Amino acid sequence: MLHLCYRTLIVALLMIGHLNAEEKPGLWAAQETAALAAVDAYIGAFNARDARAFVDALHYPHMRVDGLGNPRYWANAEDYFKEVEFDTVQGTGWSHSRYDYKKVVQSGRHKVHVLVSFTRYKRGDKPMHTQESLYVVTEHGGRWAIQVRSSYVEQVMQDQCIGAIAAECAR
Repeated sequence: MLHLCYRTLIVALLMIGHLNAEEKPGLWAAQETAALAAVDAYIGAFNARDARAFVDALHYPHMRVDGLGNPRYWANAEDYFKEVEFDTVQGTGWSHSRYDYKKVVQSGRHKVHVLVSFTRYKRGDKPMHTQESLYVVTEHGGRWAIQVRSSYVEQVMQDQCIGAIAAECAR
């Protein structure tokens, strides 16, 4: 039942964006600029390993659909904060991440869909893997933050680990 609720929420969010999006270039330029700044704040907090800023870069309730199609839901910032830890990703040798591109694919008065590609790097600026994600960035009370993330990191990591030593992939 809960799984059906997640799917319904995602479909509703995407449909609302489609119905409210305008095809007039520049109509929502201020919203797009604010949404892109929110996306930058998110990766900036991640790279800084700043748990509070990382949590604050998101709106709640917050949802992430992983690369295997599994939804995760956090009702509030406190729930998300309890799970924030950077040790796992640092254990892979990760040093920092950088966007390869950020592209607004839909926008409206209170919501912007941003397609991003980012690369995770090891120390020495050596690429680990690259992946695309879709962020649904929303405005509530004058503040823009990421409400929903859909990414493929788990799938990309599995695909890139084919043929590699399993222990290395697990780290």
